[in-house]
Amino acid sequence: MRCDTPSPLRSLVRPLSTAVLLSAVFLPLRAAAQVALPSQAPAVLSVFCESLRPGTAPDYDSHNVGWSRQLEQIKDAPPQIALRRMTGPQEVCYLSGQGSFAAGDTTEKIIMGDAAYTRALPNLERKNTAYVSGTRAMYGMYRGDLAAGNYPDLMKRRVYMWTEFRVRPGAEEAFDNGAKTYRALFARKQLPAEWRVYQVVAGAQGATYWVFESFPDLSGMDKGMADGMKATEGLTEAERSAFKTFNEALTFVRTDMWRVSSGLTVMNAAVRGDDPFWKRPALAPRVAAKPKTP
Repeated sequence: MRCDTPSPLRSLVRPLSTAVLLSAVFLPLRAAAQVALPSQAPAVLSVFCESLRPGTAPDYDSHNVGWSRQLEQIKDAPPQIALRRMTGPQEVCYLSGQGSFAAGDTTEKIIMGDAAYTRALPNLERKNTAYVSGTRAMYGMYRGDLAAGNYPDLMKRRVYMWTEFRVRPGAEEAFDNGAKTYRALFARKQLPAEWRVYQVVAGAQGATYWVFESFPDLSGMDKGMADGMKATEGLTEAERSAFKTFNEALTFVRTDMWRVSSGLTVMNAAVRGDDPFWKRPALAPRVAAKPKTP
């Protein structure tokens, strides 16, 4: 199993163009609220993913780091963790959590109520189309009954394993039982277990589940896989039967590795603190153009 997370969907989960921020129409910066990353699993996870056109990653980053900076200036805007896919096609996903769907309405009012941001937004989206070939917007509900371990300190996590399971219609119970059996193996053998599970409720086909694990670095994946092997040694007949039914319920499984992008993540300076990984470089002061010499 693989889950961690910190919304709304990129303007609602999205970053402001560096070009806009540093242009002649320099947008005023407001005092940003100190909205921290969640300390427990959010009930609702919103995910907005952008597929990148080949060769556009540097330009995409330049544009969207500026977009993130602007979002960070909006008072009470929630944080968004940006994950860049390390395996498979080039893609960046923005994850943000909230306590309920109703909270999403509040977030939308906060972000879209910011006059400077809404003025800049059409230009930001227009420029972004040069780098993006497609988008996905999805919502998941937290499944604490399938998750394992304590919620991690996301400020210290740099790498994620994100597994997507798709289940045959009507086979959700088989998935749930298999997931609980897997978690019980770790408990029985006293192995560390830490993952978060979300069931997708909008934006995906059929019954889809996400499982996230996160680590301070890639070495955490080595240990996680080794522990997984130990957990599944010496299975009982009942456990083998549960996993057989679990596997028969699946129509699709994919695991990808993702790396946290501190530049694309939306998180104000007070929360970023002095950690070199998170701390943003100061914006260069605007230099007035020198008058031409006759």
